[in-house]
Amino acid sequence: PCLLDYKFERYEEEGETRIRDARTPATWTGGWARTPGSLPHGPKIKRDVREATKYIETALVIDKAMFEKRNGSTRIDVVHDSIQVANIADLYFRTLNTRVSVVYVETWQGGNQAQIDRNEDIGKALSNFNDYTARKLFKIDKDTTQLLTGEVFVGGEAGMAVPATVCTSKSVGISVDINTYEPHLLAGTMAHMIGHNIGMGHDDVREECHCWDWHGCIMAQAIVGSDNVQPYKFSECSRSDYIDRLRTGNGICLLNKPNELEVRRTCGNSIVEEGEDCDCGSIDNCKKVDRCCDPITCKLTKEAQCASGPCCDDCQLKEKGVVCREATNECDLPEQCSGYTGDCPADVYKKNGSPCGKGTGYCFNGICPTLTLQCQHIWGFGGIAADPQCFEQFNSKGSINGHCGSDTNGRFLKCSPENVKCGSLQCQMGDRYPVIEGLDHTHDHSRTIISIKGHEYECK
Repeated sequence: PCLLDYKFERYEEEGETRIRDARTPATWTGGWARTPGSLPHGPKIKRDVREATKYIETALVIDKAMFEKRNGSTRIDVVHDSIQVANIADLYFRTLNTRVSVVYVETWQGGNQAQIDRNEDIGKALSNFNDYTARKLFKIDKDTTQLLTGEVFVGGEAGMAVPATVCTSKSVGISVDINTYEPHLLAGTMAHMIGHNIGMGHDDVREECHCWDWHGCIMAQAIVGSDNVQPYKFSECSRSDYIDRLRTGNGICLLNKPNELEVRRTCGNSIVEEGEDCDCGSIDNCKKVDRCCDPITCKLTKEAQCASGPCCDDCQLKEKGVVCREATNECDLPEQCSGYTGDCPADVYKKNGSPCGKGTGYCFNGICPTLTLQCQHIWGFGGIAADPQCFEQFNSKGSINGHCGSDTNGRFLKCSPENVKCGSLQCQMGDRYPVIEGLDHTHDHSRTIISIKGHEYECK
């Protein structure tokens, strides 16, 4: 079905071109006050830009009124509707060998992030939106940013765009959704706005322009064509405006092929990557496991301070100083929340060499490797450190059975009296053979019984 009740008339004010509904306030289109600076003229394009496929990398922003007009619809439903609008616009641009590629979607379900007031001039709304996209919109490579709004402005405009700005930060447009059940109307408006962004003028203000379709073309002043039939093609004038802009070097960014949807390429793989605040996987999975994370953008939802981690509780950061990781032993240290992130700080431990084990060992990389613990590790249950006599008798000799390392020639070094326990490990008791896998039971260890003043000591 087509819209039956809307006719539009064009009027001009200083610096603005608009489309007004001649009967009831409903919609709009056109260009905005300033003529922004264009990109510098690049080198001559050697390939025929008419034959090359162009790609308009588009960011979509959906305002709160779009949700209100779809009362009861979920966020996913509204995003789906908007993607469908972009898909229809893509069909229109295919006639120009151009594709509309959605690279980013942002929703304002909880409240508009820029002032979009139906009681104010639409030019003010466009100015506010332009300011937001330049300063606060998620930084992603894009050629244009389009706001889809459910607001009906006092002037009755269907949309407005900043002309001849594609490939710059000023390339923005607003399209009003006049009928939620006919997405092709919104798609036609958005295609018209993007047309202005890439340098297309209105068809029916130039005598030389001719539209081959009896019901009109997309860049006509009236969004709805003759006999209320929706235009779906661009005129030869629009095609000429487009190609001329490309040939002068402006709009050169449209000739690069996008690397798929940048957000979609990485967002949703359950891996938090550069530029992401969170990544909870698929949309369905996010509903179940992480309501703090926006599954489409992988950014935090508006109300959330964090998405996950020991210092994140119900999407809110825990206070600074809250212990998020207890000390696991006497050589470890507890970690506390910083108050700035949901992640617990990196694990830290006492300085190597700090006494531990009631004076029987020294901390090393967060553990207390006492002689007895090391012996248990090698000889199994019951293994303990040998009597000090073993350390003194063997490690002070500098032999294969006891030493403090070796020199550059491979000769074993003797341990000084104060360092005998820092040399070769001397154990007793435990299993007959080492319990560590990979050791040769016959060659990788030795066992000696020494007798001193009538006392026997096991050293192994």
